[in-house]
Amino acid sequence: MFRREDVTALCLAILEEAAAVGEGRRRATAPDEAAQIMLATLLTYPQDAGTSMYFDRLAGRPFEADALTGAIVDAGARHGVATPFNSLCC
Repeated sequence: MFRREDVTALCLAILEEAAAVGEGRRRATAPDEAAQIMLATLLTYPQDAGTSMYFDRLAGRPFEADALTGAIVDAGARHGVATPFNSLCC
């Protein structure tokens, strides 16, 4: 999925927001290219590999995006950092 151009762009936007929230909290500093580095890592995974969330959903387990991206959205709200793309995920 990450190799699709539209998904890659969305993934990068989500990662950029997460990095901005980390910066906004002033508890983390990330290089300007942090989102690009993470995306490059994701693109090293085999094309037929699934994520843990994918396998959780196949097994009927709860979707963990609320816990993962929800924390980013909540922290963004507390620190005045907009998170529109992460908000769509939870």
